[in-house]
Amino acid sequence: MSLSLRLIASLLAIVTTVTKAEPLYWHISKGDLNIYVIGSVHVGNESMYPLPKVITESLAHGDGLITEADTRNANQVNYPPQTVRSDEVLTAKQLKKLDRITKKLGLNSQRYRAMSPWVTAISIQNVHLEQLGYQSRNGIDNHLIGQATKDNIPVIGLETLQFQINLLTKQDQQGKELLVSMLDEWQTSTATMQCLVQSWKAGDKKNLLRFAQADSMPNQMKQNVLSNRNQDWADKINSKTFLPNQNGHYVMVVGMLHLIGEGNVLSLLEKQGFKVERLNRSSQANCDFPK
Repeated sequence: MSLSLRLIASLLAIVTTVTKAEPLYWHISKGDLNIYVIGSVHVGNESMYPLPKVITESLAHGDGLITEADTRNANQVNYPPQTVRSDEVLTAKQLKKLDRITKKLGLNSQRYRAMSPWVTAISIQNVHLEQLGYQSRNGIDNHLIGQATKDNIPVIGLETLQFQINLLTKQDQQGKELLVSMLDEWQTSTATMQCLVQSWKAGDKKNLLRFAQADSMPNQMKQNVLSNRNQDWADKINSKTFLPNQNGHYVMVVGMLHLIGEGNVLSLLEKQGFKVERLNRSSQANCDFPK
C-alpha cells in the first residue's frame, strides 16, 4: 500500500428510527480536562460532511482545537536544498512507469523527473487525488482549522509544519522509498482512496485497522512517522504545560492512523490515566482494500 497515500455505509435501524453512521470519534477526560477526538483523512470531499454535531458544537464553545500542526503557517516552512533528482534514483523500468503516470495525469514528465523523490511522490499523489475529486481544503483537519479561525478559536499544534517537512526530506535519498512505493501501488491507489473515505464515513474501525495493518512501511520509518510521534503527542497532552487551560474543553483532530492500531495515541493516553470513550455509531463499509 502506497506510503504517500497513507501520509492522507450501511444503515442501523432501531425500532422505527434510522440513525446515520458516523466517523470514529471519542471523548477522553482526565480530571476536569475534556477532549473530543476525531480522526482525519487529510484530503476529502463534500460527502464527508457535515461532521458529528458533538465535534462542531464542542469546537464552537471550546477552549481550542488541537491539531497535528497549524497548516495556516505553511509560508513559514523552509525547504532544504535539493540533493537528489527522481530520475537519479529510479531504474529504467520505474522511469517509464513514472512517465506513463505523468502523461495520464496531463503533467510534464521532465519536470517531475527533475524533482526530489519525495516531492515527486507527494505532488503526483496530490494531483491524482484532486482529479478524483478529493481536495486538501476538504480534509477534516483543514476544515476544522477553518472553522476555528472563523470563530476565533485558538489552534494548538502538536508539532510544527517544519517538523513534518523534515520527516520527509531527511529520508534516505530524499524520499526514494516514498516514490518507489507510490509507483508500485499506483494501480490500486484509486480503489484504496475510495475505500478509505467510505470506511472513514462509516466509522468502520475493523476495515480501517486492515488498512493500517497492511502497510509496507519499513520499521525505521514507522518508528519515525507513527510510534515516536504518537508517544510525543500523548506526553504533551498529559503534561501540565502544553494546553493553555488544564481544566478546559478541547477538540483534537489528527490523522486516523494515529488513533487506531498498536501504540495509538488513545491507548497511550489511557495508560497515562485518561478515560477513553468511543461515541460514534458505526456501520460496515461496503468495500475491501486492494491487496
